[in-house]
Amino acid sequence: MEERPFKLPLWIVMTLTSGAGSVAAVRWASPLALDEPLVAALVFFVIPGLVIGAATWVHRIAGVAAACAAPLLWTSATVDGADPFELWLIPAATVLLLFLWSRSLSRRRHTRGVTLAVALLLAIVSLAYPRPGPPREGTRVLVVGVDGGTWDLIDPLLEQGRMPELARRMTGAARADLRSLPSMFSPQVWNTIATGYRPEVHGIWDFAGVQNDLQAGRIWDQLRLEGRSFGLFGWYCTWPPEPGD
Repeated sequence: MEERPFKLPLWIVMTLTSGAGSVAAVRWASPLALDEPLVAALVFFVIPGLVIGAATWVHRIAGVAAACAAPLLWTSATVDGADPFELWLIPAATVLLLFLWSRSLSRRRHTRGVTLAVALLLAIVSLAYPRPGPPREGTRVLVVGVDGGTWDLIDPLLEQGRMPELARRMTGAARADLRSLPSMFSPQVWNTIATGYRPEVHGIWDFAGVQNDLQAGRIWDQLRLEGRSFGLFGWYCTWPPEPGD
């Protein structure tokens, strides 16, 4: 008997699994990326699902290929040289699951319910975690930056007892290497930290840049719009100061 080109259970499994793999890979590389579930569902599930459905209508193998391509494309678009190689394990595992599940759904009808449940669970978990929670009322945040303060310089100073305040704050805390821009040029890096955008967007390339040259809002600009209080000292490209700062 000739196989029908489109099977609804297979399409649902492929869409849910492919989307879950895409979300997981993107959020590993950038945990706060697309933190709005509805937007993430549209970008990672609905639109790719339409493409996968069209490909599956042509042939099952074409649908599986389209489902495998989505997490691979999202991962390649997200990662850069600073990302760990292990990040590619997510799309690789997604491709393997899609291949195994497509064969299982084609050969064993009694596995469809379990397979659909697992795929749906993966999709729900990928959309729900990790997501930033709302700030608690009264929360105070202190950000201190040390330009050029890499761990190979700081660790010896900590061992010598020459940075006692930093050592105290690191007790029971986490530490990691900073993911930075390839140029490591201070005006670019500090304004990327403040805005979340690269220099091509925020517009600051060198020390000659002033606040009026900025083309993107910074963290404290958003705080100002929300009526929250903040203090600022010695950040690159904050001259001339805003009235009231």
